[in-house]
Amino acid sequence: MKKVSLIILDGFGINEATPEENSITQAENRPNFSKLFAFPGYTRLKASGRDVGIVEGFMGGSEVGHLTIGAGKIVKQNILEINDLLDNDEFEKLPEFTEMVYYLRKSGKSLHIAGLLGTPGVHSYQPHLYGLLKIIPSEINVYLHLFTDGRDSPRTESVNYLQELIDFISDKKNVKISSISGRYFAMDRDNNWERIQKSYDAILGKIEKSDKDPITYLKQSYSDKVFDEFIEPIYFVSGKAFESGDVFLHYNYRSDRATQLTKIIEKDFGSENIYTMTKYYNEFAGKYFIKKQKVENTLGEIISKKGLSQLHIAETEKFAHVTKFFNGGAQIVYPGEKDILVASHKVATYDMDPEMSADEIFAEYEKNAKDFDFTVVNYANGDMVGHTGCLVCTSTSIEKLDEIIGKTIDYCAENNIDLLITADHGNCEVMGTPQDPCTSHTTNEVPFWYIKDGEVVKTKPNGGLSNVAPTILEIMGIAKASDMKESLLLD
Repeated sequence: MKKVSLIILDGFGINEATPEENSITQAENRPNFSKLFAFPGYTRLKASGRDVGIVEGFMGGSEVGHLTIGAGKIVKQNILEINDLLDNDEFEKLPEFTEMVYYLRKSGKSLHIAGLLGTPGVHSYQPHLYGLLKIIPSEINVYLHLFTDGRDSPRTESVNYLQELIDFISDKKNVKISSISGRYFAMDRDNNWERIQKSYDAILGKIEKSDKDPITYLKQSYSDKVFDEFIEPIYFVSGKAFESGDVFLHYNYRSDRATQLTKIIEKDFGSENIYTMTKYYNEFAGKYFIKKQKVENTLGEIISKKGLSQLHIAETEKFAHVTKFFNGGAQIVYPGEKDILVASHKVATYDMDPEMSADEIFAEYEKNAKDFDFTVVNYANGDMVGHTGCLVCTSTSIEKLDEIIGKTIDYCAENNIDLLITADHGNCEVMGTPQDPCTSHTTNEVPFWYIKDGEVVKTKPNGGLSNVAPTILEIMGIAKASDMKESLLLD
């Protein structure tokens, strides 16, 4: 049985539209990446749209990317499920929704809806908010707590998303905007509670109050060089603060960046009137609309059932991705599985720390991988530093990854481990310019390299993320599940 290591370079795509930006990944001081890209027989994987179970043309993301890699098949994602329910007039028939409406009508209390503005579809989808507002009875007062993006969309795009929303609710006298927060505050996932607290205080009306209209507030922030991700939380006096007895509904469908805010609200107000689009965490006792589909016969499950060992390593920022999402969206540790969490460095943004925890991750890999049959490792640099829009910092982060990849190739050759290198989605390969930085994911394909005994092996020219797990199983000499895609190995 052959041992295999899978390295996932988060946010590391192939850019042919603006090839001058390839210097970020293929410059002379990236000898390992330059050699890998120069090899004519590597595979290009689709990592966006329908190929990862989301809307055609939409950017992929870390959650759907790792889920698809680990599942070995395309799994229909929540965005499509919610679209179908709203489009087919089925959402308002969900028992949780009818119960919520009944309570609000009977009690006369208010509904507070929170979530990320925008249409990139990574964490939320603004048309879902419109769909909810259409089916909420007009006698129920609705107050919106909106999070501006700037990571998965351009850094000043939220003013356009906000204007579209304002136009949509112009004839809905029962709907008002109560607060706005940059996602830096509202959607932290690394236990920076001081950030969450600011957004939470805005929802509770315990923060600076403004009599400006929301559009003016955003435009003034832009004038002050504060862009969407970092918009200071603000409460608008024309709205209403969340209070006991009110209903709180978080409409993000992706869990990782919605968990902390929901936890603090549930802790302070109880779970009875807390609703979320999906179940964000195991111990959540509130109601949620979309039930999790069970993804069976994942790579991790198959390896475990064969009595083999597996190791999952990532830093805090991406730990859920190599564990929960890689294992089919289930918070489960399979028999024979060991998970190693490396702490992410505590910095405000990763342009201040572009190498992140890459050295610490490799140290854990080097110490442990030879003792496991399968190892998966995530390096977050390309995505997390790419999101900052800082070209120099992103270049530094990729230079560090190039060094790590060189060490990993040598380590695997020395320990008779077959090495696979790929990515979950694109990001750092398109950075824009210092004057107009690009901070979002991309729809670009991602590379896939198979390295054996230190040499790159030719694989099929094209595929998708769903082809990775079957490839690993074939190398290990294990039969793939019947519902998995095909291997990328050549006959």
